[in-house]
Amino acid sequence: MKKTKEEKKTTLPRRRKRQEPEENENEADSNGDGASKRRRREPPLREKSSSCPPGENASPSPHGDEASPSPGGAKASPSPRGEKGGSPSPGGENALQLPSTDKLVGEGPRCSRPVILFAHGAGAGSSSDWMVKWKSLLESFTNAVKVITFDYSYMKAKGDRRRAAPPKAERLVNEHVEQLEKAVSAFPSHPVVLCGKSMGSRVGCMVGGSAEWASRVSSIVCLGYPLRGINGKVRDETLVELKVPVLFIQGDKDSLCPLEKLKDVRTRMTAESELYVVDGGNHSLDVSAKVRRDKGIDQDQADKMVAETIAKFLRRVI
Repeated sequence: MKKTKEEKKTTLPRRRKRQEPEENENEADSNGDGASKRRRREPPLREKSSSCPPGENASPSPHGDEASPSPGGAKASPSPRGEKGGSPSPGGENALQLPSTDKLVGEGPRCSRPVILFAHGAGAGSSSDWMVKWKSLLESFTNAVKVITFDYSYMKAKGDRRRAAPPKAERLVNEHVEQLEKAVSAFPSHPVVLCGKSMGSRVGCMVGGSAEWASRVSSIVCLGYPLRGINGKVRDETLVELKVPVLFIQGDKDSLCPLEKLKDVRTRMTAESELYVVDGGNHSLDVSAKVRRDKGIDQDQADKMVAETIAKFLRRVI
């Protein structure tokens, strides 16, 4: 895959089984050697599931198969049928390397109900009103067996400070992978969806786009993807190298992701992608008062339209 100058990728050391994350992305920019004859215990994550757990098979969404049309015509658009990016990158010294999934990928039958790992943005953690609201919407509108939220460690460490700057991407990715390992361990027969707000969506794309995890992640949902960094440069390399289906939910007033720039990036992506535009929406998908008034909707209705779009996308790609 062609590399771009806009975004540099960092090389992470391959971890042993349980390595602690390294210290400090700026968002807007044992063991059984020899003598013992005891039988080696099989790692719990390798247990095979003979069938989907009772009651966990796919079921139709209570909200139907089709997303309600957005007032004013905002719709999800499929991948542009234009130019494709080059062949997938084989890695190399600049490739982001993540822990192996050899002992995490289930070998038994797969259930169609996903587990959703939902990552927060740079400024507010998983207990923020926004994250709580969207976790509830995902639980309500999708047939997910579980929606899991978590906090990157810098959010826990910021204490009384109003805002702590996110650490470097390496640490964020390692922490994200640790949460993904837990999700796969808890739900080994279920497909995994990586969902994130802003920075959380970008880190999710780094994880889901890696060679180590691409075969285990079924899809990615980006709520307000931060295509531009603080220096204004377009950070597109992570997206261009993706191999799993991705859904972008973007506000048309989001300065961190100009729609024309995203459209260009999508023409160069090898992965299938869809875009749903929130008319009058900002980076947090909040719709302006004028647009709400003109369309006769409130924020709750606008949010539900997005949630229905996500549910429809997941039913199609999983």
